[in-house]
Order: sequence, then structure tokens, then C-alpha cells
Amino acid sequence: MEVINLKEKGLTIPNLYQYETIAKMNDHNFTLVRVSNRILDFHTHPDSDEVFMIIKGEMKLELKG
Repeated sequence: MEVINLKEKGLTIPNLYQYETIAKMNDHNFTLVRVSNRILDFHTHPDSDEVFMIIKGEMKLELKG
């Protein structure tokens, strides 16, 4: 198993909104992305979970129901 420093790896992504797959496990991808002032419409992932880890800054997450 390889240890990945998420902050260091994020700094290697050259463009905002460019998703990089950093690991795979049990048919699931772990992706890392740099964003700024992004608003997403409500959406779901019926076959997987979604995790957010904020390295720098803040995020507002609104849930339905």
C-alpha cells in the first residue's frame, strides 16, 4: 500500500477543476480535485459514497430532506 500526502498531491494538479484519480479500490475511484467558488447542482451517486476533505478554505454543503 502506498501512502499519499493529499496536500502535496493536490499541489501537483496544474489546473482548477481537473480531476485526478489517485487510487482505486473495489471498483471505486478516489479522485482529487482543486476547486474555487464552485456550485454544483444536487446529484446522487447510487452505487458509491462521496467524501469531501477540505485542505484549505471552506465548503458549504446543503442536503435534501
